[in-house]
Amino acid sequence: MLWEVFVLMVDVVEGVVLASVFRRVCAFVLDVLLLLMFFGFLFFIGLGASDLFVGIVFLIISTLVMLVYFSYFEGPSGGSTPGKYYLSLMVVDEKTLKPPSKMQSVTRNLLRFADLLPYFIPGLLGLIVMLCSDKNQRLGDKTAKTIVIQKKAQIKSEY
Repeated sequence: MLWEVFVLMVDVVEGVVLASVFRRVCAFVLDVLLLLMFFGFLFFIGLGASDLFVGIVFLIISTLVMLVYFSYFEGPSGGSTPGKYYLSLMVVDEKTLKPPSKMQSVTRNLLRFADLLPYFIPGLLGLIVMLCSDKNQRLGDKTAKTIVIQKKAQIKSEY
């Protein structure tokens, strides 16, 4: 039953197919893996020293990199991070169905940190909000008025 909610439930809103919660989670995991490779490189070149100050600087840098990464790729440049692109997903303005503005992109990604709460089970809040939303939106999507759609989905007409 839960599997059906994640994978098989396909919602159509205004002629577009919404991305399933499962596909959105998979895209996020792919993006996080790419970011972890970058952070691993930073750690390797010496920012992973045991000094507390260096650790705090590394945390600030990694937070900013994550914000810039998601905001740039999901913004007006195309609406898809590499993970979303691989899974044929795209972030769009819920009214115009075009890639979000810079402000929408930054807004939805600043709230990503709230969606990742609680940090001992990362993403639980965002997952619950998406499952309870009729458009599979997390807090950032609701605030920025964006939705995530499937790019290559074809809707069969009943007529």
